[in-house]
Order: sequence, then C-alpha cells, then structure tokens
Amino acid sequence: MNHGLLIFNLLVAAPVFAWEPQTGDIIFQVSRASQSRAIQLATHSDYSHTGIVVMRNSEPYVFEAIGPVAYTPLQKWIAQGKDGRYIVRRVRGGLSSPQQQKL
Repeated sequence: MNHGLLIFNLLVAAPVFAWEPQTGDIIFQVSRASQSRAIQLATHSDYSHTGIVVMRNSEPYVFEAIGPVAYTPLQKWIAQGKDGRYIVRRVRGGLSSPQQQKL
C-alpha cells in the first residue's frame, strides 16, 4: 500500500473547522504588552488578555478593557497578540438574540 497516498487521503478527508464569530464569544490571547507575563502569573492563566466578541454592522469587534473600555476590530485585536494566536470559547448553545442585543 502506498503510504503517501493514504496520508494524502486522510488530509483531504479531514474536516476543516472554521470559526464564525458570534456576539458573545469570549476570546483569549497572550498580549505583547510588558505586563502580560505578570498578569499570567497573578491569574494562574495561560492567557493575559480577554474580550467579548460583538458584531457591529455585520463586522466582528472585540469589546475589551484597555484603559477605557473600547471596541477593537477583531483582526486588529488578533494582530496585537503574541504570534497572532488566540482561543475562542462560546457559551453552550450560544446567546439568544435578546442577549446578543444587550451586548
């Protein structure tokens, strides 16, 4: 059996998971800010910064505390993190429309 062909077939058949941002998603990252490591140590967390995704005019923003609380475009928020890495968590079942509107 051709192992290369088997591996190729497994890769092609593997599901691709694409995240579709939704209002209420909680997003985490390691910030590049100087205090990032201190925050991780103090909170016993792998992450130093978090925010809530909010859709505004069909575009994703991150509602975050950065001095004053602000809405930051999602791609800009991701770029500000270490190596552009982040993780997202969603409340099981997502938020209802009335809950999303409150955000």
